[in-house]
Amino acid sequence: MNLKTIIREISNTEEIRQQPPVLVDIGASYGIHGLWKKIAGFSICLAFDADDREFEYLEEKNSSFKKLIKVNKIVVSKSEEDTADFYLTRSPYCSSLLEPVSQSLSNFHYSDFFEVVDRKKMGVVDLPTVLKKTGIDYIDWFKTDTQGTDLRLFQSVDESIREKTIVYETEPGFIDAYKEEDKIADLLQYMESNSDFFLIEFKVKGALRMPKKMYDKIYKNGISSKIASHALKIAPGWAEVIYMNSFDSNEVSPREYMLGWMFGTLTGHHDVAYVYAQNAIEKFGNSSLWNKLGNYSERQLKWDVFSPESLARLFRAGYHHYTK
Repeated sequence: MNLKTIIREISNTEEIRQQPPVLVDIGASYGIHGLWKKIAGFSICLAFDADDREFEYLEEKNSSFKKLIKVNKIVVSKSEEDTADFYLTRSPYCSSLLEPVSQSLSNFHYSDFFEVVDRKKMGVVDLPTVLKKTGIDYIDWFKTDTQGTDLRLFQSVDESIREKTIVYETEPGFIDAYKEEDKIADLLQYMESNSDFFLIEFKVKGALRMPKKMYDKIYKNGISSKIASHALKIAPGWAEVIYMNSFDSNEVSPREYMLGWMFGTLTGHHDVAYVYAQNAIEKFGNSSLWNKLGNYSERQLKWDVFSPESLARLFRAGYHHYTK
């Protein structure tokens, strides 16, 4: 049975029909998360992307999601005021509520991306207020990319919602890119003290630790400059991080195991998905659906060993290391 068929069967269960997956995307300027396309039809998506339009909350009717609610405000951990200064940078993907730290960024070849070109007042709102206004009282997949405020936004949500979140996806930084930003050390310390979650992905990203003037001196034309920024060895700048819920509580429901399996599968972590399926069988007893989930994950685990990506990782690590 293929994944599309299994996902459709999950979506038709009473648990999912009664309580559709809620996906929150804060900082959706790149577009809605690509991994959500396969589950959009039966999911509720709450997306934040401030712009110059006049609406605050808009439910889009012509959407691939069961329900897509777009919020035209910047999300903050506390909203004592209706507006806040927003720093617009040369690269729109580096704009933030936090002011860039030019001295620290000057060590890197992409420092000009963070050059502040304007500062304007933007409407702000805290996440608990949005959840209350939209009638959402749970979050299954929490994705944030806000340039420095990700952790505080996750912490701003009520604990009863936070501890039930199945996936927490974020992009914290290593360096001082913004004033008073939430950094990787803060995230790791907080999540280490929170036994509800475990880490499944930690992809280090970054830039060349070379001032832009020196970089431009070496790579004078546009083509070589673009190639170098992607091909050369980088210094860590930030990381793409994903945590998943450990489901250690005795109150875990079949719905949570189904979504845990589905989210683990969508992120390519078939090991995690397989464990969820087996734990569900142990907790709720054998069933046709649990068997399908476990069997699919087992097949993927066996097949993926010989995928081009797995073989490339194997040889990069040194095949002899695994055959001693």
